Amino acid sequence: MMPGQLPTVHIVDDAELLRSSLQTLVETNGLRALTYCDAQEFLNRYEAAEVECLLLDISMPGMSGLELQEQLNERESQLPIIILTGNADVPSAVRAMKQGALDFVEKPFDGKILMNSVRRALESCTRKNQVHLRKEEYRQLRDSLSRREKEIVELLIQGKSNKVIGHILNISARTVEVHRANIKEKLGVDSISEIVRICLLADGEIEK
Repeated sequence: MMPGQLPTVHIVDDAELLRSSLQTLVETNGLRALTYCDAQEFLNRYEAAEVECLLLDISMPGMSGLELQEQLNERESQLPIIILTGNADVPSAVRAMKQGALDFVEKPFDGKILMNSVRRALESCTRKNQVHLRKEEYRQLRDSLSRREKEIVELLIQGKSNKVIGHILNISARTVEVHRANIKEKLGVDSISEIVRICLLADGEIEK
């Protein structure tokens, strides 16, 4: 996203009047709206924004909303999705939520309810971005460690003591302690639990 660009709401619906109405609603609420007449046009034109969400009609000619969602999931997209549905399509909307959609809104929609859902989706996108940035930061911290220091961290994660680590690596317990002190300094932490936490976060094994 370019500096100063508004959060983006992508709108995919085959009904032109509804697309126009949604675009007006979104823009009136101070957000950027991009519209697409069908799922394929979205796939052809989509460019990720820093903070974004997708309003997706579930029933469309050609590729359905569910099929588009499946394609996005296959691409490991993190784009938050809100499903737009009629009464008859509620079971499909539930299926979409089981596959990762954040919410669904029934047509005819209430503007306030829809915008509340959009704001939650944009907040979700922001949180995911923050988590991604933190993981990158933790990876950089972990990667600043030497090969020997990484070996020691792996053994610390396994709960090994300095004495056991020294035996495994054929170094003295005192040398292990020196390495641990260096690891703490490089990672900017004061405890073994924080060392373990940073390395697990870097690998995505836990969430902050």
